[in-house]
Amino acid sequence: MVDSRTDYSVSKILNVLKEHPNGLSITDIAAQLSINRNSASKYLEMLQRQGSVDIRQVGAAKIYCPTRRLPVAAVRRFCSPNLVLVDHNLEILELSDALASLIKTTPEALIGKPAQTLFRGPDSSDDLLSLLRKALRGEEKDLLWHPAGARGPTCHLTLIPTVLETGRPAVSLALERLPMEDIPKEEHLLEALRQEALQKDRTEGVVRVSPDGRIRWVDEVYCRITGKSRDDLIGRPFQPPLVTGGGAGWKRFIRNLTTENPTATVDCRMAMPDGDTRWYQWRGRLLCDADGRIREYQYLCSAIREHTTSEEIPYRQQRSREQQINDLATALREAEARIGAVFDESPVGIAFCGMDGALARVNRMFLTVFGARDGGMIEGRNAFADLEIPSDILPRLQSGEAAEFSISYSRKRHRDHPFGVEEGAETVCLAGAASPVFFREEGTPSGFVLQLCDVTGRKKAEAALVEVKSRYRSLFETLAEGVVYLGADGRIIDANPSAEYILGCSLSDMLGRTFNELRWRVIHEDGTGCSEDLLPHAAALATGIPARKTLGIFNPREGGYHWLDTLTVPRFRPGEENPFQTVIIFCDITERKAAEEAYRESEKRYRILVESMPDVTFLLDPEGHLLYVNAFGAQVLHRPMEEIIGKSLPELFPNGQGAQYRRNVASAAAAGTIINNISRLQLPDGEVWYDTRLIPVGARDGTCRYVMGIARDITAWKQAEEVSRKHAERFRSIFEESPLGIAVCDPEGGLLHVNRACLELFGIADPGEIRRINLPEICRRVGARDMQALKDTVTPFECLLDFDHIRSRSLLPTTRTGSIRIEGVVSPLRSADGGAADGYLLQMYDVTSRVLAEGALRESHDWLAGIARHLPDAMFAIDLKGVVITWNLAMEELTGILAEEVLGKGNYEYALPFYGERMPMLVDKVLKPAEALRNSYRSIAYAEGDEIIAETVISIHKGDSPRIWWVKAAPLYDSRGEVVGAVESIRDITEQRRAEEALKKGDVSPNTALGSL
Repeated sequence: MVDSRTDYSVSKILNVLKEHPNGLSITDIAAQLSINRNSASKYLEMLQRQGSVDIRQVGAAKIYCPTRRLPVAAVRRFCSPNLVLVDHNLEILELSDALASLIKTTPEALIGKPAQTLFRGPDSSDDLLSLLRKALRGEEKDLLWHPAGARGPTCHLTLIPTVLETGRPAVSLALERLPMEDIPKEEHLLEALRQEALQKDRTEGVVRVSPDGRIRWVDEVYCRITGKSRDDLIGRPFQPPLVTGGGAGWKRFIRNLTTENPTATVDCRMAMPDGDTRWYQWRGRLLCDADGRIREYQYLCSAIREHTTSEEIPYRQQRSREQQINDLATALREAEARIGAVFDESPVGIAFCGMDGALARVNRMFLTVFGARDGGMIEGRNAFADLEIPSDILPRLQSGEAAEFSISYSRKRHRDHPFGVEEGAETVCLAGAASPVFFREEGTPSGFVLQLCDVTGRKKAEAALVEVKSRYRSLFETLAEGVVYLGADGRIIDANPSAEYILGCSLSDMLGRTFNELRWRVIHEDGTGCSEDLLPHAAALATGIPARKTLGIFNPREGGYHWLDTLTVPRFRPGEENPFQTVIIFCDITERKAAEEAYRESEKRYRILVESMPDVTFLLDPEGHLLYVNAFGAQVLHRPMEEIIGKSLPELFPNGQGAQYRRNVASAAAAGTIINNISRLQLPDGEVWYDTRLIPVGARDGTCRYVMGIARDITAWKQAEEVSRKHAERFRSIFEESPLGIAVCDPEGGLLHVNRACLELFGIADPGEIRRINLPEICRRVGARDMQALKDTVTPFECLLDFDHIRSRSLLPTTRTGSIRIEGVVSPLRSADGGAADGYLLQMYDVTSRVLAEGALRESHDWLAGIARHLPDAMFAIDLKGVVITWNLAMEELTGILAEEVLGKGNYEYALPFYGERMPMLVDKVLKPAEALRNSYRSIAYAEGDEIIAETVISIHKGDSPRIWWVKAAPLYDSRGEVVGAVESIRDITEQRRAEEALKKGDVSPNTALGSL
């Protein structure tokens, strides 16, 4: 009994579907009628059973559309005497006794058999199968049929689209006998024409094969498909014209035809007579006699593109899953390649080791750390025995725990394999970590990852700071699919280990329980919760239709959601309408989703980088049309972005320049190589020179997808080149007028050119007298010991020239007398290719006056050092490395530490007397302004000359009361004005500050306060 409200809702749904003949989903119908999805689903199920609504699967969605199917109960009531009922698998579901007697059989013998069993004539059987498929899609058809082997008139068949009580589509065949006199001759002629037309237009081929594999009979359709005649095919072995690679699938198809499984289906690609290839679906059936002996094989082939039936959906979904698996495998290979690149290029030394410590694989940095040239020198060695890795970490690794350690190496031992340590370092320190990997099924590790990093410099620079622990993450993860079987009641009956891992739940906890009982938290892609009735397996159990969906499920072991790509497939027993099981196949796509998000973030960063570049960055198609240009490029052209995108290069750069640029782009695209080009452009801002690099980017098919270009403004470089040319013209005059003595020698040292200053330096009037004289050899002979054989590096030298000695030995035709001291440098002259030196340049100057001045300066320095030693204020100085270089008598008296105990020491040794620990002081702030001071200063003031003045309150001697100290720090400069160190002076001003404080308070008179000062 249907109430008025239900009747009203059903009629409203029908009206809505009539307005949308292409169909609507449950969500769309519920939204238009303002009802919930459960009510809409209930009303649609009623309409489906009535035959008023049909359902179609479009991807993962179910679409409902209006139809005119008759309920099977109505067909039975009006057509029961001569009725055949065929289900959606084209198998006989019901057969009336009257019709069974007409063809001389019983209903029990035909129920469950294919519909073509009723029609023994091959031509009529093929026609009827095509009409049955159309009737399943809702088209009513008529056909004249004469039962094979039956005497009597021809029958009229009406194919009625029907819906079963379960809601599944079916076809009812109602038969009506026609007397022969009721069939006119024209009807016989028309029927013959129809049969001839069907033979020409039919696309489904039929082949019958004997048990020994030879063709017994083929129809005209198969002959047309293969391009051969029946005489060429009958009697020959049956082998369809498959394309290369399709033989394995065809063999599996043939093997699947057995007496226990007499039917099978396969999709394969066949080669057509015209050279094209097309996809065909083959349906094979094994024909056996009552004794089970194979009598014949029957094969039917049909073009897949010409029809789509409900039974093809699982195969298409299977192909989709295979494609997804291939895509995932490709992504996995790419990820492995990226991980391998990260492994090889990592700045950290990484090695994979067995649990016995044997090195299996190491990266480049690991080889560098240990001074090995290749992996063969170190792989196979034992990390504990040969590399001195602490053996006490092995028990922790065996228990599955990571371990950190450090190794110290002496400089002397590793002199032949430097680790990049700083000059003067005593030891090299390596920080390392070992992490267990490759867990076996029993939970024990089968190896570990060893990571080493040279931290010598960091340890020396951050001695007072706490080391930051290095974090390592495992690069090892397994890709696997999870499979879960559920019964008709929704309870889990089986699951594989991958499902246990992905879902974070053991099989023993899952068996016999529903999703709701397990309290799994499931969310949709938009983050909203998913109830159990909306899960794919619930829909598949209710409708019997496969479903695919992406869901997130909370893994309690890992404490986070895993994103799963799920495919739910219902399983049916033969002859049953409702599924008895569902299988859920899912794969973890969490990493893929994260990679997609990372890719989007990377694309965003790339866009920001390109847009912020000071160079013009652009993309062109191979024909020279602009696809993209950054904002700087549009700014250079002084045109809006929308006006230049899509333009060709001749349109952007007229007067022939654009045509040349387009030829360069075409050349780069055709050759697939990078092209560099320097050109001059006339832009609105004036003439500009650009260095342009064209980089072709190929597609997967090997063609050029687009050409990327980077153009850099080199106008300033061009201008500098012109200036350099002009400067080269002036070099000769500079060479001649230089106050330094300059000489150019050949590779053997023979003089080629000398300037005027060089001639005056050696007292030579005519340069022709000394040409080809080996001047470096003369300098060595008169005392330039550091000028040995000419080298390929810049070599400084000094020499004392005694001209009386030189003249007496006839080394040079000099006119000078007495002695002078010269200094100079020998520089090799090389060609542009950077080969061996093809000459030398000697630069010399008289330093006699400077040497005399330096002697006086040393005497002055010793005098000043004595003054600093006896200054009344405590004072010390350090060099740029923080090593104490001065510690005067006042400092010795203040701290009680003698100068010889602290001189030459670094590492904040000077801070110990004042603070009891090593820490930066004010003198360090002078050398390193960014240095953070942990001690407290009452005030800090900066004076001219980078001086710093401060006050601090400390107690130098243990047990003394704190005193106020005035501290001043200033840089030390050498004669060239460069900073070489810093000095800090310390003065006790406790009494002065107390007097000032008393004076402020008025406790003492000014005279008394001055007296205390």
